[in-house]
Amino acid sequence: AFLFVATPMETHAADCQSNISDGNWSNGATWTGCNGVGGIPATNDAVTILSDTIVTIDSAVEAGEVVIASGATLVLSGGSAALTLGGISESANVLLSNSGTFTADASSTVYLNADNSNLLLSSSAESITFGNLVISPALAEDRTVVLSDNISTLNINGNFTIAPSGSKIYTISFGNIVIDFATTSVFTIDSTGTSTSVVTLPAIDLELAKIVVASGDSLDASSVSNITLSGTSGTLLTQGGTFTAPTNLIMNPDAAVTLTSGTVSLVSLTLSPILNEDRVYTFGAGAISTSG
Repeated sequence: AFLFVATPMETHAADCQSNISDGNWSNGATWTGCNGVGGIPATNDAVTILSDTIVTIDSAVEAGEVVIASGATLVLSGGSAALTLGGISESANVLLSNSGTFTADASSTVYLNADNSNLLLSSSAESITFGNLVISPALAEDRTVVLSDNISTLNINGNFTIAPSGSKIYTISFGNIVIDFATTSVFTIDSTGTSTSVVTLPAIDLELAKIVVASGDSLDASSVSNITLSGTSGTLLTQGGTFTAPTNLIMNPDAAVTLTSGTVSLVSLTLSPILNEDRVYTFGAGAISTSG
């Protein structure tokens, strides 16, 4: 005699992947195996865009993770294009992994919102380009994150914002990435709730429009030789939290702007605009000191 015990078989949801050679993300016919309304990817789907496929985003869409396979293309087209990647519970995968082609309009936005400590980006290409990039997880616990370990250059044609929410600490570094901002870009660190961001920049030079470090947050630029701010409106450096300065902060605005706000401690400050007309510059509230 023997005893036979039946155990339930483990089941897995079908893979969410592209189904046709050229389609819009918001069209269910573009996909197979996805769990969202109308057959499109759901917020917790691991999405794969297969080779020889072009998927276009022109509205606000969501997924857990996205893999762009070799020979595949993902396009974010226009200012309404927004891709939110929220991560998948217990997954160790990268949020956005690109082995094909990733193209983002300068006015489009990618949100990386996973509440985990996984790598955020991976790409077989040496560089990856975004319009606006926002990192804004809702934190359930402290997280330490590296943006990427295999991307050489991160191009930002819009704005770059780090804005976690909750009550925990979000520590992010960039590995050896070169961050290439557009001269109109704003880099903002502005945590919400009682969360705080601790951001460390690599040893690179930066040129952009403005930097904002909100109260409670910190930006460590001590490994940077030169940061150049060339914004033409508002305040170029807003320090509400902690800003550990680069070797030289250079301000080159050809506009009547406020140069700083908050108590700012610098190593060296250089004001060297190329002027097309007379300009009046203002230092905002708060003391400024230099040690160089």
